[in-house]
Amino acid sequence: MSLKTFLSSVCCLTLAMAGCVQRASFTQLKPARIDTPIRRLVLLDVTGPESVRAAAQQELVTGLTRSSAYELAGEQDLLSAAPARLRFENGSLNMPAILEAARRIGAEGVLAPRLRIIETNGTPFGKITMRLGDPEVVAAIQYRLLDTRTGFVVEQDTVQSESYKGELDRIASGRTSQSRIFERLAKDSAARVAASLAPHEVPVEVALASQVWGTGAGTLRSGNHAAKNGDWGEAMKQWNDVIQANQENDSAWYNLGLAHEAMGDFQRAHDAYQRAAALKQNELYQGAIARLNVAAEESRVATAQRSRPNSRHGALPARPPQQLIQSGYVAPTWR
Repeated sequence: MSLKTFLSSVCCLTLAMAGCVQRASFTQLKPARIDTPIRRLVLLDVTGPESVRAAAQQELVTGLTRSSAYELAGEQDLLSAAPARLRFENGSLNMPAILEAARRIGAEGVLAPRLRIIETNGTPFGKITMRLGDPEVVAAIQYRLLDTRTGFVVEQDTVQSESYKGELDRIASGRTSQSRIFERLAKDSAARVAASLAPHEVPVEVALASQVWGTGAGTLRSGNHAAKNGDWGEAMKQWNDVIQANQENDSAWYNLGLAHEAMGDFQRAHDAYQRAAALKQNELYQGAIARLNVAAEESRVATAQRSRPNSRHGALPARPPQQLIQSGYVAPTWR
């Protein structure tokens, strides 16, 4: 054994003894929390603070269309079909007119979002509120999803962003800039709303199996390195090489299962995890099998959600696509 290989093995052993686990990540498809038969959706303009509502609107557009679960139109698409003004003078929605216009252009649903920035400036003590420390801020989107065919509310909820607690600089444009933080929170809340209504991808972090020494240890480490860098194809090649040399290498079988799972091949991932578990009792392997069963079912549901057939009724107003792009919407595709 060369000095370099020896030192590498000692290093790996030290890390293993210290409880350090190598990790990698990939994305998996998750279903919408709310499963509706709506395919063609009108997204009304977000109401709320003017400085951040455009960012929230664009995040909603991106999240709702990324998975192809919806064909999206905007409030501007309703104007030529509306029997009356869509909003009253005070800005509130004229929902009967909106629903009728949406039906006329063939839309099946209307999404009405309202954005708020909630800032907690102090801690209440009886009837007195004292300012202690930095303020805490969240963005919250209250929305209603209506079915144009019935006029009923399909879903309504309030979705909050992550919270921010710290300095808020109302003048500067740096890291603690109030405008920058408010925009980030507004986009986060909008992304969470979209995730409730549409299939979406989420990151999954997994532990890699390691091997300190023995046949294939170096090749296994090469595969782990590739996986940590997101190159699951190269990782799969390396781990397959280990298995070709030693069919009894449980670490390689487990890691190979991770590669198949990362690529969405759940059956081969299941087979590889089962082989690893048969070779060695390990909570890591059993946990992978349990996680995979959930992931496979979620992927099946999400795929069905975004594969709903297009409706065949209604028509769109003839508007140049550039107008839709300028207003922040994607051009609807149904006819």
